[in-house]
Amino acid sequence: MIGAIFSDYAALVRVYFYSGKDRYIYIEKVADDVYKFLPESMRLEYLIDYNIPMTFSPPEGNELVLREVASFRYFRDQDWELLKKHKEKVIPILMEKLKKRDHSVALMLGYLKAKKALPLLREAFIKDDYFYGWEGSAVSDANNYTHHYCYEEAIEYITGMPIEKYIKLSPEELKNLGRRKAKGEEAAAYVLYRLAGESWQEIGRSPREGR
Repeated sequence: MIGAIFSDYAALVRVYFYSGKDRYIYIEKVADDVYKFLPESMRLEYLIDYNIPMTFSPPEGNELVLREVASFRYFRDQDWELLKKHKEKVIPILMEKLKKRDHSVALMLGYLKAKKALPLLREAFIKDDYFYGWEGSAVSDANNYTHHYCYEEAIEYITGMPIEKYIKLSPEELKNLGRRKAKGEEAAAYVLYRLAGESWQEIGRSPREGR
């Protein structure tokens, strides 16, 4: 018993000897009975800067993996409670990351019901140009657009609406997506396929191509 207590204390002290990513990796390895004694500020920093990006960035191009991750099975219950407790502090930090197109934070914003993040999530779904490419070339294959999956899941979780009903593309957005599609951007074609209705293939096509 005394030996176990000493071992836990030594592990707790060792956390403070590391910095940056080395600290986060060590925190990931410590047992729950040590982890719970870390200051909340340190645990939040670990979650925001390391654990959330690692958790929500599984091997690209696998929507099924993302669905498993979205179940939060990789999170300690106390972490989830901590994030909810400090959501007013956490949400602005995650939104700043989303502005830089860090798709890994989108699902967390969704599960925190961050309504103020909806404009950013909408913009990210429309503008993100990521295409995985290893799942074939069919524009309808969502496995090629895992960034978009994260944004969509977050939007639908917050609004309770299918993304096709929540996002109505403006004429300018349709025009810009058409230009991107005409240049061969797969992600733009996918967004049009999802949001522009049955005529999505005609958008961005030159009159000559339409003949």
